[in-house]
Amino acid sequence: TFRGRFIFAYVPDKLNIGASKVQRMFDVLGNRPQGQEKLAHDVADMFTRIVKPLGVAVWCAGVHDCMRLRGVKASGSWMEDIHLQGVFLTSLERRAEFMSIVSRGKPNME
Repeated sequence: TFRGRFIFAYVPDKLNIGASKVQRMFDVLGNRPQGQEKLAHDVADMFTRIVKPLGVAVWCAGVHDCMRLRGVKASGSWMEDIHLQGVFLTSLERRAEFMSIVSRGKPNME
């Protein structure tokens, strides 16, 4: 298991979704036993299937219990993943905008 933070972005096509709906997806999918890489991918896929946006971007960072249990002693050790779909893959401008948000919003994971 892991404790983590997420930054989620999407470019709407026809449908706008409130932040509470996105949080519910993380809550539902995050309660399954899985790695954070799969969680980021699953959230992006589910959102794309339901909302059909022009693009989805998910950044996640987590402190993994397996790292602590196996003796990783470094303070602040955490893993980071990014999953991009749609215009976040094809548009350098959209990707740069998302990465700028990520770089400003990286949490202190200690």
